[in-house]
Amino acid sequence: NCRGPLSAGQEEEVQAILERLRVQYSLETKETLEEERLRRIFLRKNAGSLPQTSGSLGASSAFQLNIKGMSCPKGHPMVPYIKRVTGPCDECKENIVKGSQVMACTFAPVCDCFWCRKCSEDWAAKQKSAQPAAAPDLFE
Repeated sequence: NCRGPLSAGQEEEVQAILERLRVQYSLETKETLEEERLRRIFLRKNAGSLPQTSGSLGASSAFQLNIKGMSCPKGHPMVPYIKRVTGPCDECKENIVKGSQVMACTFAPVCDCFWCRKCSEDWAAKQKSAQPAAAPDLFE
């Protein structure tokens, strides 16, 4: 149902509405990013003192993912996180479904790094195997 071209006044009104929506979206996005940044800072500062939470995340999340000492490729600390939106793992590029437990960089939105459970656990296993075995005590 096209009624023909818009008049100059209608075109200006449409442009004004679009601009208001762009500004509103921009402000909401900035607020969301700032909330997320502050939440991650809080998690980074309190990572050792936070109690383990048991959420209803399904059978695939049998235990809380929390790998101590993990850092992103840029060297920032990573903390446990529940994905709010579906998106790729920054390590293996597999899709991470919303609600999944991941490890996330604390320096968001500057560094927006998320690792899936498998990549995080593989990283932890590599770190563990890279630690030198205890030398036998020859003076016993």
